[in-house]
Amino acid sequence: MTARWIILTWSVFLGASFVEAQPRQPHYFLEHDIGLSADEIRKAEQGEVVVKVLDTPVKHEVALFGIVWVDATTDYFVEKYSDIENFEKGEGISQIKKISNPPRLEDFTSIRFPQEDLDAIPKCKM
Repeated sequence: MTARWIILTWSVFLGASFVEAQPRQPHYFLEHDIGLSADEIRKAEQGEVVVKVLDTPVKHEVALFGIVWVDATTDYFVEKYSDIENFEKGEGISQIKKISNPPRLEDFTSIRFPQEDLDAIPKCKM
């Protein structure tokens, strides 16, 4: 197997994307575009998950960046990740659904929220 960097970016309401690069290529991007410190990059290289809240130009938008080292070939990872509904299973994953491209309303009909989450919505502040 060949080790690769996997960089995941997730923005609420914007969807998910990933970028893959060779082990030394992402340093400039991580430092200058994402704002990771040298210590955060070192932690990621040592196998720790590193997460950062990103600034956004829209006040009510939430954007997160996460990076993790995946010890797998590109082909293997892409094959497994392409079947996200089976790839992401386990404790802490209560629901997962592959979204159409472009997204359709039907993609979201099976989503169920716990009542306590629904009750908390009026208390949320921006």
